[in-house]
Amino acid sequence: MGIVDVLKKLGKGDLLNLFKIEVDNSKNYDDRGANITINVSGRDKIEYTPPNTIEYQLVEKDHKKLYKNGISGYVREDLVMPQIGMMASRASKTKIFNKYKWRIEEKYYRAMITSYAIISFEDFGDFVTSNKLFDNLVKRFPSCGRRIYNFCRSGLMEGFFSNKLGELIFQGADEPVIREKFKVFFSEYVDFYPHAVWVNRIMSFNEVLTDIDIRLKLDYISWLDIYFRGNERVDIAEKLETYLEGHEGLVIDTIDRYDICKSPCVRIGIRKIKDKFTCV
Repeated sequence: MGIVDVLKKLGKGDLLNLFKIEVDNSKNYDDRGANITINVSGRDKIEYTPPNTIEYQLVEKDHKKLYKNGISGYVREDLVMPQIGMMASRASKTKIFNKYKWRIEEKYYRAMITSYAIISFEDFGDFVTSNKLFDNLVKRFPSCGRRIYNFCRSGLMEGFFSNKLGELIFQGADEPVIREKFKVFFSEYVDFYPHAVWVNRIMSFNEVLTDIDIRLKLDYISWLDIYFRGNERVDIAEKLETYLEGHEGLVIDTIDRYDICKSPCVRIGIRKIKDKFTCV
């Protein structure tokens, strides 16, 4: 079953235009390419069985070619994988994509689609595919890929940003005005998101403290979430937890421990209790 069949099965055929499926006529089909198995159950879930190898060609007919607008060719893997990943989560994700289409910059929108695909494969436990997609995301969108993924993974697209967009719509402004205002708002938060720190693989403990300090010294910020993923980052989380015990200006509100695709994760929520303090 190809992606076109999946979309038709879900009754979401119009999404084909949303994803702008492209084909690459420069490649010759390789019979060694593996197939994908997708089982559709109901209208909300698609079970994905990863191929034995990532090097494969997706198909609409005979598992070899994709046809669109009378053009046949071989599907570009970097474009198809995000589409499968998106559809393999839940059909309700369509609402998220429709909500932000035309209301954020195109590069952010495309990064968002790929990010949800990565999340889907992570939730499937397909570590190899999710890692490959994430590398592609960072390569294609070096200035925003990681941040957009963090927004999606942390639920901010469904929560924080959706609420802000809802406020603009509720104010009754015309759609062009809503689009322009929200594009500016979203872009500013991509550049700097004050309510969270996502600890990456190269950050030291002192750098984490500096990022916390910068944000909580802002007058309009009273709370902050810090996200850690992977064994080395979890070690930093434990160090931070110890460091904040007995801190005069900050308190720990919540500590959540969970796994993403077999990687241990921690989210620490902190709150400032004094206007003037230092974290470093």
